[in-house]
Amino acid sequence: MRLFRKNNGAVSVFLVIILVPVLVVTSLFVDVARMHLGQAVVDSAGDLALNTAMTQFDSELNEYYGLLGTCKNKDELKTLSKDFYEKALGSAGLTKEQSKNMAKEMIGWFDKDPENVSDLMNIKSVQDSFDLSTIDNSGFNNPAIVKTQIVNFMKYRSPINGTLNMLKALQEIKEKTDNSKEDAKLISEKTEMCEAENDLLEQLNQMYHYMCDYEQQSAGEQMKVSDPNGMQEIIIALNNNKKDFSELAKSAAVNFLYLDSEVKNFNPKDKKYDIKIPQAKKGKTIKSVIKELTDNFKEYDEVKEKLDSAIDINSGNAVRDAIIKASKVPELYEEYSKLLNEMLVWYTTLDDFSDAQKNSQPEYPTICAEYEKRYNAADPLGEKKASSPTSYWKVHEGKVKGVGDKSAKELYDRERTKLNSRIEVQCKKIQNISGALGNSVNDIEGAIDVINGILRDNLLQKFKEKHNTWSDHIDSLKAQGKETEIVQADDKMRDGSDRTNNMDGFLIAQLMKLTDSDLGNLRSHLVALKSHLSSINSKIKQTKFGNKKIVDIKSDSSNDFVEIINKQWETKITEEEFENSFNDVSGLQNIVDSRFGDLYEDHIGTQSSDWITNANQSPDVTNEKGYKICEEIFRNSSEDEDGKKEANKKYKNYKKKLDELENKDDSKNLNDDNLPSEYLPAKVKLEKGKIITEEGKEVEGSELPSQNDSSHEVALKDGKKAKDFTKAADTMTSFFGGLANQLTMMATGLRDDLYSVDYIMSMLSYDTYVNEGLYNTAKSMNKDVKDLEKTASAIRQKEVIDTWTDEALTNTDNKTLTNKVISQKNNFAFGGEAEYILYGKSDISKNKEKSYGTIFALRYAFNAVYGFKEYWSNATLNGIAAEISAATYGILPPALIKIAVILAIVMAESIYDIACLKVGMPVVIIKSKSTWHTKFGEVFDTDDKLKEIDGSSSDSGSITDVALQYSDYLKIFLMVSMISGNENKIYLRTADVIQCNMSKITGKAYDLSTVKTWFTVSSKIEVTPLLLDMPWTRDVEGNPKDNAAWYTLNYSRSNGYY
Repeated sequence: MRLFRKNNGAVSVFLVIILVPVLVVTSLFVDVARMHLGQAVVDSAGDLALNTAMTQFDSELNEYYGLLGTCKNKDELKTLSKDFYEKALGSAGLTKEQSKNMAKEMIGWFDKDPENVSDLMNIKSVQDSFDLSTIDNSGFNNPAIVKTQIVNFMKYRSPINGTLNMLKALQEIKEKTDNSKEDAKLISEKTEMCEAENDLLEQLNQMYHYMCDYEQQSAGEQMKVSDPNGMQEIIIALNNNKKDFSELAKSAAVNFLYLDSEVKNFNPKDKKYDIKIPQAKKGKTIKSVIKELTDNFKEYDEVKEKLDSAIDINSGNAVRDAIIKASKVPELYEEYSKLLNEMLVWYTTLDDFSDAQKNSQPEYPTICAEYEKRYNAADPLGEKKASSPTSYWKVHEGKVKGVGDKSAKELYDRERTKLNSRIEVQCKKIQNISGALGNSVNDIEGAIDVINGILRDNLLQKFKEKHNTWSDHIDSLKAQGKETEIVQADDKMRDGSDRTNNMDGFLIAQLMKLTDSDLGNLRSHLVALKSHLSSINSKIKQTKFGNKKIVDIKSDSSNDFVEIINKQWETKITEEEFENSFNDVSGLQNIVDSRFGDLYEDHIGTQSSDWITNANQSPDVTNEKGYKICEEIFRNSSEDEDGKKEANKKYKNYKKKLDELENKDDSKNLNDDNLPSEYLPAKVKLEKGKIITEEGKEVEGSELPSQNDSSHEVALKDGKKAKDFTKAADTMTSFFGGLANQLTMMATGLRDDLYSVDYIMSMLSYDTYVNEGLYNTAKSMNKDVKDLEKTASAIRQKEVIDTWTDEALTNTDNKTLTNKVISQKNNFAFGGEAEYILYGKSDISKNKEKSYGTIFALRYAFNAVYGFKEYWSNATLNGIAAEISAATYGILPPALIKIAVILAIVMAESIYDIACLKVGMPVVIIKSKSTWHTKFGEVFDTDDKLKEIDGSSSDSGSITDVALQYSDYLKIFLMVSMISGNENKIYLRTADVIQCNMSKITGKAYDLSTVKTWFTVSSKIEVTPLLLDMPWTRDVEGNPKDNAAWYTLNYSRSNGYY
């Protein structure tokens, strides 16, 4: 029992029982603590490795541009981290050997061969788990990286108060140019309206002149085409044409067809017509003589009958009778006297035969009786010629009127002339009608074409839209209380009640009354009228007589009207037919009556005149509203064509002057290239190369936007200025209006944008970088830089150039914020870098064209505000405009003339401003009398009246103190571009420029896309159990050491340059 009661060793046993689990638990806690301690050690080592890698930034990039980044690869970074760590430990008091061992131990944690390293922590890196690398998209090809580094750099070099100076200046400009923007917009709207008004007035004037020409068309007295009564007379004349022409054509045939007016000289007492003493013929038989005498009787009787008829002809046609008598009687008289002499000879020969021979012929007594009868009737000896003369003696003694004198020829000529005149009158009447109708159709077609053009091109609607935009803007500004001088002048211009003193208002009021419907109604009327007139004229032109159109019957030197008509008759009537009826006028009349229908081709017929009284078809169009308005505007407009031409010429000269100014080379002898080479070092002469992208290609970026487009960016094309005032006004509104919200909000984003803009303009070059530096230096040296000429001279002075180009560290004027000289030595595209960042064109000159073009548009708009305020109401200019407008009868509105003159002056002043900017001078935003440079005499040197113009307004106030240099405009443009959503493009182009410059600085290819700014270290670490692997726990079932997951640590850490 004592044995059982002993308690020696109980404590030991108790301790054994207790310590085993305590040791196990303690081992667990120790190993867990080791694992957590290993996490801290690994984090510390990883951070140190990252920081070590980040110390390897590109020192030149940082030295020149304040940017941090490294182009080292992964292996280089690891090696450099190890070397740096060794040096860091050595600086802590360890020996070189100790430092190497500890570095080996630390780096070994992340080494690919961890078996060679051991320590009490028993930390092991999982095979191939370590990685030290750069983060994708952490290079300078990421705009966010560029922005971050620029902003962080600028925070410590451009104090926020200083940076906001430009912001305050912009805000001041914005506040003080609000009215100017409205005025510029109003001027732009007025200009557009006046141009649209002029386009419309020119067309309406052309239409009105067509209508006036139509109104003047007349076929003769009381035959005015546009007069309904005159048209009635024309219709009557046409309907009577066939009857009237038929009468004249038949008269030409009856009186003159086949009738020769050339009467031969005739002397009836010529011996060849005398009755001679007969001599008997010898050697004839009595029978043959009787036969000859019988034949003679027959022939004699026929001629005698004709002679008697010719002498006594009275057909009722005096002309034909006279000509026939004058031509036929001499002819028959000669034949008659010849036959009478032959009869006497043959009878004497018969009488000479013996009685036996005579008695042997039974017809002898009859022959003798017939002879006696004829002999006694002929009275060959003239025994009865006094008391009862025969036809022979009537002619012989000159008793037949018209024979042997000029009376027949005179009658013929007189009557033919009368008939010619009547035919001419009739033909010309038809021809005049046709001509008047044709001209009327042409005039109407011209008017219709003009109306079609007006309606097709919406000229009236465009004018009204422009007018309403302008007028509504005036009303809006008045409602807002913004009644500037320009607003008041434009409001007055709208009053159309006083034509004499406000022609502009009158013209506008009249045009606003006109509608497309009015023009359409006028056109419909003209179309219907044209249809009637064309139809009538077509029928007139088709009407013929023979192969001759009535409208083509005209006399010439070889043919009179009678001859032309009778040539057509000759195709249907032969001369023989007329000869057979020469003494029967009724017979002739029957012939021509029967043949007229074969020759006359009538297309006119009987024309209706019912349409004349139809209001929508009437020849009178003066009641149409469209016509009335044009008449009101252009009445008397065709009276002084010479004056109108002269006025148009003067206006075109004003426009020509504007064009000449647009093409003027205003930069001649003002660029840096023209400074004396012995004074200006080559290193600060402008570069004319191209910007290269990160990939080594020429860049073509997008243009300067406004609200995500480029509609307000203006380029100087081939040196030309943008004379489009509308675009200039829009550009002005866009640039200064687009900043309004940002200027008010003062957001962090705006602050960053300002830092970035300041960085670009302080670290890089631009076109006037040198000249602005020289200007500022000259000004600080108290040189005279009051105007362009004096400034151009001052910046050429050697002492000014030497002072500015001095590269001493104390001279910061020609250096970056990192105190590096900005020059060709360090800047690849010296003189064009900021412009490239702004516009993105690889060609430097193109970027400058865009920059100067946009600045010119702004200057053009600002100058226009002053120009229009100063000169719009000028009495001299108003007088000139009114005179020119009056000469053109409103085709050129006075407002348009004044606009042309003022814009020419504004253009000249804007050219001067650009020249000032190019030599580095600042130019005030809105001009005043004291800052306005251009005089009318300088622009219009040949116009004495314009030379007299002098402004009447006062200075515009303190806004004249706000002046901008070229670089200030670039700052504004960059701000607008960033605000408008082009921030990424700006930063990437900035990187392009820096990349090119670093290539030039380092003398080797430089790729910013490979320069990384963010890094990552990652690894898996095992802190293997120490106590849990002791003999007393090693083989315990469920030992945590057997599960590696809980003592495996994942390390990943990223860091970079901010």
